[in-house]
Amino acid sequence: MNIAELPNELQSIIGSERVDFVTFAKRKNARPISYAVFGLALPWLIITTFGVYVFFKPLFIGEDIHMETDGVVTTANLDNLEPIIVPGSILLVFFAIGILLFIWGLRYLLKKGGYYVGTETRIINYIDGEVMYLGWNEFTGNMELDLQKKTIVLEMHRGETRREKDGSEIFVHDTLDLIGVEDASEVDEKCRKRINESQSTSA
Repeated sequence: MNIAELPNELQSIIGSERVDFVTFAKRKNARPISYAVFGLALPWLIITTFGVYVFFKPLFIGEDIHMETDGVVTTANLDNLEPIIVPGSILLVFFAIGILLFIWGLRYLLKKGGYYVGTETRIINYIDGEVMYLGWNEFTGNMELDLQKKTIVLEMHRGETRREKDGSEIFVHDTLDLIGVEDASEVDEKCRKRINESQSTSA
């Protein structure tokens, strides 16, 4: 991929900077995480869909819905929906949440990673008009390269401290994940070079 293939806005951002590499990441999120999100959404949607079907089925076939509250039996039908307004609304809210979770999970799974451009001083990520800049000095130099999955993981200095079950604390570094890049080996090499240069300069 060359600069001429990039969106005009991204070309303007790059300007006269020297470009080391230009690549496109097929996914924004790692598949295990994406599957976890989707795995939560799908069962929720299935369960709530079943609940809505069972609860409202009598109305669909012209029958009554009988409910008992504190020993009192109430009947609801198409001519008298008042008894099921509250429980039905609650069920529909959970059903709507299930749909939203499913859509969110699907988008999370399929979201593209966007363009990545490496220059002498920084790496630029551009996706759907959103731009992120990261200087090479923001990375620790710890990197992982998976040629089979065409994935590069760059560890950053920033992160957060998390408390373990035993009460101890551990610092977890943020990472920049380039997932599904065709030229992973070449991009990895150039990223390492620029990170090492930034570390030498700051030393």
